[in-house]
Amino acid sequence: MKPNAPTLIQATDDTITLQFYETYDNGGSEIIKYELYMNDGNDLNEPTTHVSLYNDNSMSYIVDKTTLSLTTGKIYKFKFRAIN
Repeated sequence: MKPNAPTLIQATDDTITLQFYETYDNGGSEIIKYELYMNDGNDLNEPTTHVSLYNDNSMSYIVDKTTLSLTTGKIYKFKFRAIN
């Protein structure tokens, strides 16, 4: 399942705050969890790094500079997906 892309709520030098939205198009199967992926900031390819600190069903997440090594001035991409 493909829910809507995460929305950027706030970005500072130390954090990125993302908001997610549930998908209601579940293809007939219950959604059991959500997953968050990001790229490493080195390129703009498809996000492939699984953010293991993300809580499976939380509808928001704060990416913290100290836990995920964010670099000020780099562009990051995120992918949010539903698993059913």
